[in-house]
Amino acid sequence: MRGNPFPLRANLIASRAIVASGAIVLCLLVLVVEGNCYAQFLPAELRSLSQTGAQAGSQSDLSVAGDRLDEVRELRFSHPGITAHAKTLTKLAFSDEPVLQFGHFTVSVDTNLPTGRYEVRTVGRHGVSNPRVFLVSPLQNIAPSPVSHDVLTPTKLATGTIVHGASTAANVDFFHLSIAAKESVRIDLLAQQLDSRMLGQLRLYDPDGRELASSRGADTVDPFLVLDDLPAGDYVLAVHDLMYRGGDDYHYQLAIQQSESAIDFSNTTPNVPGKLPQSCLPESSTVLMVPPVNTAVQSPSSEQSIDLPHEGDWWFPANHEEHRFEFAAKQGETYALEIVSQRLGEPTDARMIVQQVETSDSNATKYKDVLTIDDSQEIGDGALTLRTRDPINRFTAPVTAKYRLVIRDLDVGESLQARQAFRLQVRHPRPNFTLVAYPVYPHKDINQSRPLGSKLFRGGTESIRVFAIRRDDWTGPINVSIQSLPAGVTCNSVTIAANQSQSLLTLLASEDAASETFDFQVIGQSSDKSMAVTAVPAAMVVARGGGRNFVLSRITTGLAAHVSADDVSPITIQLGDNSELDVKKGQSLSLPVKITRREGNAQPCVCRPRDLGPGITASEITIAGDKAEGNLDIKVDAKSVVGSYSLWLQVETKVSIRANPQSLARAEAYRDSLVKLRDVPAQMTNLEAIKAAIVEAEKRVEAEKATAKPQDLTVYLPSTTATIRVVD
Repeated sequence: MRGNPFPLRANLIASRAIVASGAIVLCLLVLVVEGNCYAQFLPAELRSLSQTGAQAGSQSDLSVAGDRLDEVRELRFSHPGITAHAKTLTKLAFSDEPVLQFGHFTVSVDTNLPTGRYEVRTVGRHGVSNPRVFLVSPLQNIAPSPVSHDVLTPTKLATGTIVHGASTAANVDFFHLSIAAKESVRIDLLAQQLDSRMLGQLRLYDPDGRELASSRGADTVDPFLVLDDLPAGDYVLAVHDLMYRGGDDYHYQLAIQQSESAIDFSNTTPNVPGKLPQSCLPESSTVLMVPPVNTAVQSPSSEQSIDLPHEGDWWFPANHEEHRFEFAAKQGETYALEIVSQRLGEPTDARMIVQQVETSDSNATKYKDVLTIDDSQEIGDGALTLRTRDPINRFTAPVTAKYRLVIRDLDVGESLQARQAFRLQVRHPRPNFTLVAYPVYPHKDINQSRPLGSKLFRGGTESIRVFAIRRDDWTGPINVSIQSLPAGVTCNSVTIAANQSQSLLTLLASEDAASETFDFQVIGQSSDKSMAVTAVPAAMVVARGGGRNFVLSRITTGLAAHVSADDVSPITIQLGDNSELDVKKGQSLSLPVKITRREGNAQPCVCRPRDLGPGITASEITIAGDKAEGNLDIKVDAKSVVGSYSLWLQVETKVSIRANPQSLARAEAYRDSLVKLRDVPAQMTNLEAIKAAIVEAEKRVEAEKATAKPQDLTVYLPSTTATIRVVD
């Protein structure tokens, strides 16, 4: 590099020393937080990929990392244009069976696959995993390799490429970038968009150590730099996590492009239609797309007349001034008012004020506040919270008059973008509802959660939480079901009552269900069947940990489940008899609870009723380990609301489960085949090789014995659902 790099190094030594000491404390905090785990046999959890994307038309190697990824033999991508083939090892001695290199794949991407974020799940011994993002682009992808932490020898960057990396705890990654005269370059650090924990920080230095530019990310937002008018020469780019954390969970991609032809990665979502960054009220595909610029906006602070109904795309002024829109309305007319901005991924917090325009005899104009609309409704649980800072409400004109909307972005901090977009909707009400569905982490504490896949034991159950978001004052019950399930898997339909916002679906696998990985959809219908919607699927991305009490979720491409024919659930809990029972207000009802116990469960079951509905109460019951039946007594208050309510039991009990006895059985079968082969006279010339193979096979048997040992676990299992109907 030209110039003297030592000043830059001197500037960084002190800060890196502080970082190193701080990282020790942070690591201790991480150990305390993430060490607080609970005994629960869970499905596969995919945390990271060795390479989180590929160039269209390329072929590359990929390996996976996470929890319970035993015998991962398949990758399921959200687009058929991306395929994976498991790698194989050399065959076992004296065996014709190929040996898969579990968790290692060769991935091929079609040449014409559109640029975008796709998804991938693993399939292995412990089911199908949660999804992770896989980015496809036309840029050349540089495979992961050690990145320099020394400012004197930075890793070289080439324009038109994507470099894969992962931040290292208490360290900074340094890159060397050469810029030609009059060259404009855009640098994107992609992390949050790739399901990474990393909160990225970019800093650009000249050879004398002067900081020329910086950008930092935030939750759901990644940093970028646009470098214009820099003198031709060599520069150093520093990359690190804001909290100087590191590891596989802190992966990133660094994209270097010419500015005039740069890909906007924040808008490359043809197959992942948006985000759920601990917020978002999904409405439609149009709401999840960044709106085009309305070039007609010249002076956003002046009054702008609009005709109703109105839907238009605008920009918040960079100087934080107000937008003001005027319209005429007749007394009694009702309109739905809505700003869509934060749901577009913009770092905004909009507020809308409705004012009545009053003109006195002296022609003086006054403005009377009629309605202030700020943050919208919040729905959710400890794992997934659906809320938005976008204002949404209904407005009914009190008199025939002219009105105006005053719209302002309350977030006046410095943004990563030059300006923020919003969509204004003033329309006639369209009463409707949206559903959001996601797999539930099984625990009695709703604040405990992790990214979760699916592994349905034969005779086992899994839960899908469904949230209802009612719009434009729509009221009414919603009937929710799962359609087109494979043979051997059932799910009772449930009802989200008019005074409820959520319910739970329970998938149940029969004792003879075949092994299968399948996709499914959650469907919701109004009681008169005039409205039917498919639930928006959601997935958790990041659980609490890494020094942060924070949960991050997003919209995903779909919901998937896996039936494991190699596992039988020690227990199945049936609530009710699948019939809908009537109970009068002010009276009681008893629902039967039936437990099917199998090998591995002879312990008491604590049954806690859930989703009872307002005015409906029931106490938890305990069914002794030597009993198979009980009763749930339900009381209905005299002031409860008429309607159907779906409830279920969360059952806490202890079970004994063997994680993977089949692996031990295969190892023993191979060893036994070698022992038999040793005694075959025709194999005398191979005797020494067979003996050596037996020794290695015995080692494998001993290693596999741990997977066959019973594990005593405390588990939290959902019962099947039951629906009761409260009547007068």
